[in-house]
Amino acid sequence: MKTKFNQSKLKLAFISAVVAGSVGFSTASFAGSDATTLAIGASVSDTCSITTRALNFGDYVGDGSSGKVHGTGGVTATCTLGGAAVITMGQGANPVTGPVASTDAVPKRQMAGSSSDYLLYDLYSVGEEGTVWGNTEATGLGFTASAGANPEQTVFGTVQQAQNVAAGSYSDSVLVTITF
Repeated sequence: MKTKFNQSKLKLAFISAVVAGSVGFSTASFAGSDATTLAIGASVSDTCSITTRALNFGDYVGDGSSGKVHGTGGVTATCTLGGAAVITMGQGANPVTGPVASTDAVPKRQMAGSSSDYLLYDLYSVGEEGTVWGNTEATGLGFTASAGANPEQTVFGTVQQAQNVAAGSYSDSVLVTITF
């Protein structure tokens, strides 16, 4: 007896068997489960940095007839948000010595000239001739960093009047420190 061989039924049966068998392989069988949490964290350091903009007084008449000469410079501090800091200014490279000597709290600064002359000047943190900007926490400029731009703190300067000095260039350098 001859059996008729139907290829399309055989193919259908074969494909069905493969699909049914692969379902058994793709379904994982687990014995149980466990869970825990992953801790996430970061540390933000309190930090500050400063930059300065030079103060240039311009021309001064050195024959003793000059009035006071004013100028401005700047200090920009960039600190961690909410960080408190104090900006202080040293006595400069040429502090006044003698009976009325310069101190950290009340610096008496002077610019040195190309000759042996000095030109007296003062630096202020609040307005022209307002609050002397010193080198102590009490005489420095305190602030707390806030969101947004870092505003420049103006350095106000005054060259004292009626100084009789030789012609030439006068300069000084003042150490600016931020303590946070």
